[in-house]
Amino acid sequence: MNDTDSKKSKGKSKDETNEDKNDSNNSSIKSKKINSHIPQLFINIYKYHNIKTTDLLSSDNITKSITLNSIAFTYYEQSQIFTPIINDFNRYSSENHLNITINLNLFTPANSTIDINDYGTMIDTLLKKRPPKYDLYFYDNAYSQKYGLYLLNLEKKLPEEHIKMYNASYVNQTCSYIGENEYKIVGLPIYADYTILYSNMVLLNKYKKRIPKTWEELYNTAKYIIEKEKELNNTDLIGYNGLLIDSELGTSSIIEFIYSYRDSVDSQYPDLISNNTINALEMLKKISSEISSETIMKSNILYRTESLNNENSIFITFYNSNFNSNYKKAINLGHKEGISGSTGVGYNLGISKYIDKENIRKAAIEAFKYITSKEVQRKLVMKGYIFSIINSLYEEEDLCKKVDCEFFRRIQLVGRTVINRYNYDYYTTNYRKYVYDFVFGNNSISDTLKKIENLTKIYSISIDTKDSAIGLIYLCFVSTLSFLMCISLIFLFKKNYNSYFSFLPNDFWILSIIGSIIILYIELLDFNQITIEKCCMKITLLSLGFTFSLVPVLYKLIINFPIENKISDWTENHKYIFLFIFLTLDLSTLLLHFMSSYIVYEKKIDEGKNFKICQINKDVGYVILNFSMVSKMVILITILVLIYIEWNMEETYYDLRFLIISIYSSFLTVILIIIVSNVIIENYVAFFSISALLYILLSVINYSCLYGIRVIWGLLKKDNNETLFIKNVNKNFLEKYIIYI
Repeated sequence: MNDTDSKKSKGKSKDETNEDKNDSNNSSIKSKKINSHIPQLFINIYKYHNIKTTDLLSSDNITKSITLNSIAFTYYEQSQIFTPIINDFNRYSSENHLNITINLNLFTPANSTIDINDYGTMIDTLLKKRPPKYDLYFYDNAYSQKYGLYLLNLEKKLPEEHIKMYNASYVNQTCSYIGENEYKIVGLPIYADYTILYSNMVLLNKYKKRIPKTWEELYNTAKYIIEKEKELNNTDLIGYNGLLIDSELGTSSIIEFIYSYRDSVDSQYPDLISNNTINALEMLKKISSEISSETIMKSNILYRTESLNNENSIFITFYNSNFNSNYKKAINLGHKEGISGSTGVGYNLGISKYIDKENIRKAAIEAFKYITSKEVQRKLVMKGYIFSIINSLYEEEDLCKKVDCEFFRRIQLVGRTVINRYNYDYYTTNYRKYVYDFVFGNNSISDTLKKIENLTKIYSISIDTKDSAIGLIYLCFVSTLSFLMCISLIFLFKKNYNSYFSFLPNDFWILSIIGSIIILYIELLDFNQITIEKCCMKITLLSLGFTFSLVPVLYKLIINFPIENKISDWTENHKYIFLFIFLTLDLSTLLLHFMSSYIVYEKKIDEGKNFKICQINKDVGYVILNFSMVSKMVILITILVLIYIEWNMEETYYDLRFLIISIYSSFLTVILIIIVSNVIIENYVAFFSISALLYILLSVINYSCLYGIRVIWGLLKKDNNETLFIKNVNKNFLEKYIIYI
């Protein structure tokens, strides 16, 4: 406790002192539950010990015309800054007659059973409520993407210069929400905590070594001192005590270590698959294995504070605070002098976008502007409570008399979401696991980076053979098949083959083959990125392929009906209108499908390759799909009924038998397609291959039974005489073959 704290302690009443002791005891008990998201709050115990709300004045006698509700979480009620900030605003509001009061609902382990993870889940639930229970939210800066959909777009409500006074890069990383068609700033930093390097000056001076400027120099210095100390029988010395805890703090340490390996100060965060990342992780492994150990690197926060007090480590990475004076502070290192990296961990403030009352929304914006103002940030920095993201503060002469501005200016912050902003909790847990498997295990760097890449990479089929050659194989195969189908059309226009294609008019034969080709290429829509539009097009193309393949057959069966009737006469005289009716039905279904009948679902595969699939909307989608299926079933049933009626007609005797094969085979294939689309297949290549094979099978069956068999018969026959054709075909054999099939 420093002198100021001592004076404060002496001035306390007995009740206050007892209360503080109880709080201190509670904090000690809860220290074992330290959460890695909030390192600032742990360190504040050492820095500030007792921040009383009177530091920023109380909020007595405030006019409560408008009351705003805010929510926050802290492990240490005595050292948190939320209450002083809120009380400071309430005082400001009272003095300036704003008629706005903020109530703070502060969750702590002492007044609730939740921890930081529960708090995050609770915030997610509360933000979705309409009207909102809370107007202002203090939230972990890793979750702007998660919560941003429900927070107010500050760029439309705050003056441009208000947002611009904050570090633009850091705000973009930690305060922004990126939607499908939008980008918005949804919060501003209340504070950011950061790590620094502590160097044991007793040992450095003993061996005439300076504070290192790079990671390589740290490694060489630590190794040298360890060897020298071993000669003096000091075998317990730790070269480097990093912060690779198996928690969010560990993820932050990995991020800043890789960030320190960027090419220059102004360079972006290194790409995952890059030499910068590889070099960083290999150096981290080298340091961990040769001048430290897995046990030391993964040790908890309390162990590090003890290390800073007992001086058994040469170098320690930890959050900025006042510990043993024999350890000198320096900014984190980099792969070359002048480049550094510190992950900013802290809280943002956001406003619910579901505030429906205009006066409350205006009051929330007014309160937000004050709390995030430069004046308030300056006040907090001057008192030593926070590190501010407003860079210009550290250029102010008065402030720099109180704090080490030069030190703060040299800190090179990076946000945690540079590695991934979507589904952050899932990603960071696995990201940390894979890195640790490399740093402390035997996994190769290439396998490690591939596993990390697979956490977010969405695999898809394409003609690029980098990930899989199946796309190129498929395209070549269906292109060959479609070419052969098109080439076979020349037989329609050869007189010697006329008798084999008398079942349908030539234009309807062409439509039938177009239908088969359409079905053949359906899986081409699964190439590259899957979209809702492609999902809708797949079912529509299947429907069109069905229409082009079988409606011509329906046309023939109707006009061939053995009893004269008006429907047959009308159909024969209006064949294009007849076809157009069914095409109109398909196009109408297409429009219905675009009315949110599909969603794109991302299949997450643990330690595998993620991919996207089309998933039907369980409400609207099933209604539309059922409507489409019922319409096709009506056509099929009609065809089957007509086939039954005309089964023994000599003119179409063989046509109907091959037609029935086509219908039954197609029906079974479609059932298989539906089954496959609903079966869990966790390999994107297998999923595509099975689906593509079924569509190809459906196409080939339709083509072969309706058209291809006629080409084969024609090629085998030398005579064009239709009578000879019928007589020379082994009727009994063919019938037995049909029945067998």
